[in-house]
Amino acid sequence: MAVPENPGRPPRSTRRGLRCGRLRPASAFVVATAVFAATLAPGALAGDPIEYKLTIGAYRTSADVDSIDVNLRARGGPHTGWIGYYHDSGDIREPRAGYEYAFESELLRPTLSLQLASGGFRGWALSSEIGPRSLYGIAGFGRTNLREYVNLNFDPNDAFAYGFGTRPSDRLSFALFRIQDDRLDTGQKVTHAVCRALLPADVRLVVDLFHKRGGTDTGRHIVANGISVTVEYGHWFVRLASDPYVNFTEDRMTRVSVGARF
Repeated sequence: MAVPENPGRPPRSTRRGLRCGRLRPASAFVVATAVFAATLAPGALAGDPIEYKLTIGAYRTSADVDSIDVNLRARGGPHTGWIGYYHDSGDIREPRAGYEYAFESELLRPTLSLQLASGGFRGWALSSEIGPRSLYGIAGFGRTNLREYVNLNFDPNDAFAYGFGTRPSDRLSFALFRIQDDRLDTGQKVTHAVCRALLPADVRLVVDLFHKRGGTDTGRHIVANGISVTVEYGHWFVRLASDPYVNFTEDRMTRVSVGARF
């Protein structure tokens, strides 16, 4: 589960771990592409301009598993469609696609998120900011069909989220929220403290400090801290992350992502 990009973005979906079943990547990619195209149709018909975001990520774990993930998002008005493809050195391949609808009002800003992936995975989530933008609550809830897939949210997904956020100015925001498993009895909890700042020269900085605790895929209870830092300038951005016990496995993951908006 993730929380909206306003501070975060709601629960997406997966089971534990970074694994998925054997796939049929070619047919799944065709389906994912069709879903991606269909999600853009409402915005295009309404005449909304389409904004794109391309992200390419390179990940490495302490178990010497290297992976590449490519993700393309397109937003038109309240509609966002995205398509992604993951491939790792263990020859796991996963096409996936998703859709989000974001509603904006003064006191309620919910986002509905739907996702599918090869291997039969399906998931949905609903999250919202509640209250004025200067000081608001965060609530979210997500469910999946419990099919295993590659979890690139790096949080529990059959889970609920709660927290709060504040925007003291147009150039600064803070959010503190927890994402907590409520279905698989893992005791997994991840607490995020996120700061977004617009710095001089139009440099945008996002720092996400997170604290995790709960059972790993081997049943061992762990407590750990991680960090993700994103720097944006113009249309370009780079993100670095260090994630111990990634997805509550025994592995540490280092992530480097670069991308562009256009």
